[in-house]
Amino acid sequence: MAANITTGSRVICRDQVGNVVEGIVLDVMPGACRGGGIATVRAIWPGRKGASARMVELADVEVAA
Repeated sequence: MAANITTGSRVICRDQVGNVVEGIVLDVMPGACRGGGIATVRAIWPGRKGASARMVELADVEVAA
């Protein structure tokens, strides 16, 4: 699991289609998926008007500078 990603971290999520969103981590769960776990990220996702929470693999998340 990425050591710098914790609850409350501002992160940037990139998906395989090229969408990039910035959001806040609500929860981090270790697991056997890419990156060593899953983060629940609250952000405004493409095609949405308001913020919602989605699960994202840690391999697709990086800490915002």
